[in-house]
Amino acid sequence: MTTPHTLDKLASCSLHDPRLNATLKPQLAHRLNLASAWGIQPGWHVLDVGCGNGDSTLAFAEAVGADGLVTGIDPGSPDEGTPTLSQSQGYIRRSRMGARIAFHRADAPSFLSSSSERYDAATLCHSLWYFDSRATVRRLFEALAGHVQRILLAEYTGAARTEAQEPHALAAQVQVQFYHAQERGEGEGPILPGVREALVPAEIVREAQEAGWRVADEGVLQAPEGMMDGKLAVQGVLDPAFTARLMSFGVRGTTAEMLGMVQEIRGMKDALVRDGGDVDTMDVAWVVLERA
Repeated sequence: MTTPHTLDKLASCSLHDPRLNATLKPQLAHRLNLASAWGIQPGWHVLDVGCGNGDSTLAFAEAVGADGLVTGIDPGSPDEGTPTLSQSQGYIRRSRMGARIAFHRADAPSFLSSSSERYDAATLCHSLWYFDSRATVRRLFEALAGHVQRILLAEYTGAARTEAQEPHALAAQVQVQFYHAQERGEGEGPILPGVREALVPAEIVREAQEAGWRVADEGVLQAPEGMMDGKLAVQGVLDPAFTARLMSFGVRGTTAEMLGMVQEIRGMKDALVRDGGDVDTMDVAWVVLERA
C-alpha cells in the first residue's frame, strides 16, 4: 500500500527542488502502483531499462525491499537534464535507498551481452516510446531472453478514455510525426530528443511475441491525480519554439497536418480550461510477459 510516509521517504532520496514535491510524488505513486500490479516481490533482482534520472528505480527499490536489488540502465548522456542524469543518480546512490540500487550507462543489448547476470524481472516503465523504431524494440525483447524471467512493461494506451485526455493522445501523435519528419531530414538543426516511434501497447506486445514472449497478465491503471505527463506533453507541442521548428520544415504535406493538429490541441485545451477543467494524462496499460 502506498502511504504518504513512503512517498515522503522516496521523495527525500530524489534530487529535486522541494517545491516540486507535488509533481514528483504522483510519479512515484504511479510507479509503486505499477510494481504492485506487476507483482514485484521482496528480494527480487530487477533490471530497470531506460531508468533515466532514477525515479522509477527508487520506486522499484522500495518494492524489492532491503534484500532486493534494482539495476538501472540508461544510454543517455550523464550531462543531460537539469539536474543531470549523473547528479540525480549519484544523489540516489548516496541516499538511504542507495544500498539496494545500482546504475549503469548502457543500452540493454550491450549491457546484457557482457553480463552473465540473471534477473527476476526487467521493467520497461514508460521507456519504449523513446525507442527509434519497431526493430529496436524487437531487438530489446530478443536481448532480454535468457537474462530475465519476466518482462514488466507499462506504456500509455495511446487513446483517450475521457475528453480531458484527448489533448495528450493527440500531442503524442504529433510528436511521432515530428520525429519521422526529422528523420527524413526535413527542417533545420539536429534531431531533437523526445517521443519517437511510440508503439501502442498492442503493437509492443506483438513485437514481444515475435521475440518469443507471451502475455501472463495485463491490465490498465489510471494515472494518479496530479501526474503531469499529459499536461507537459501538451505544453511541449504548444510551445512557440516547437511551432517554429515545424515551420522550418516548410508548410506542405505532413507539416501542414501537424500544424493543424497543434491548433486542434490548443482548442481542446482552451475549451477544457473554460469549463473549469484541464488536460489529463492518458491511462496506462501494464503487461507481464513470460517466455513462451
